[in-house]
Amino acid sequence: MSVSLGTCFLSGPFEMPNDPNAATHPAFPDIGDLTRHLHFSPENGRIWVRDHRGVLLNATAFTAMRKGIIDQIGLAAARNLYSLIGYAEGTRDAEAVRKVRPNASSFDAFAVGLQAHALYGLGWAEVVDMSMNSDTGEFAGDFLVHDSMEASAHLESFGPSLEPDTPADLPVPSSAVPACITRANARAWAVPVAD
Repeated sequence: MSVSLGTCFLSGPFEMPNDPNAATHPAFPDIGDLTRHLHFSPENGRIWVRDHRGVLLNATAFTAMRKGIIDQIGLAAARNLYSLIGYAEGTRDAEAVRKVRPNASSFDAFAVGLQAHALYGLGWAEVVDMSMNSDTGEFAGDFLVHDSMEASAHLESFGPSLEPDTPADLPVPSSAVPACITRANARAWAVPVAD
């Protein structure tokens, strides 16, 4: 699946530092530029995320919705559905980069998707390893999603699983990969919400 978003917001390569004294993962930029685009209008019954209407959903409803989707269409089809949703949201995140971080570094631009995931209450991502190069169109990344709402919902509904079973977590990092990246390899591991 490919969408052209015009000029790529990334330039050149980004690699995790090889310096053993460097931080184990890059620091995320301040999230304030994203939170300023979240607006509640209870008198009108609306929530706005950037220029798009949003929905606030509690964990119980999220778990019931997720279980219902998997029960109705199966896990494989649910993964496909959540991948489409993640791709659509990633496309919106890429559009947001142009507005909220127009001069951002490659990593800070990419971080919009990961930070939006946290802002929506789905969990926070730790970058384990990542490299991307808009000149060659290559991307690779490993992410650990902490306090994953999706993993918690799955455990509550279906118990532990040996297969990746958190479709909403898995596409988020790859959906945040910009349109100029043509070869992506992203993996995410989800850790359920701590009690």
